[in-house]
Amino acid sequence: MAAVFFAAFPEEAEKYYADVLKTEEEWENYQDELANKLVKYVRALKKREAQKQLLEVLESRPEWQWERFIREHIE
Repeated sequence: MAAVFFAAFPEEAEKYYADVLKTEEEWENYQDELANKLVKYVRALKKREAQKQLLEVLESRPEWQWERFIREHIE
């Protein structure tokens, strides 16, 4: 159905594609901003706070992630 519409109105297809690209770029920028905030936050943590939060994150995840972390970093 969409293919028929875009075939009949190619300028609408171009506008739609431009909107999709803009939305993807905005999402990527948002993700980059969040990543930067996270890095800043983690770097500001004191060692004890970082240890506590790492354990909380690992304990709240599925067991397979806990086991993978142990395999990759401990054993």
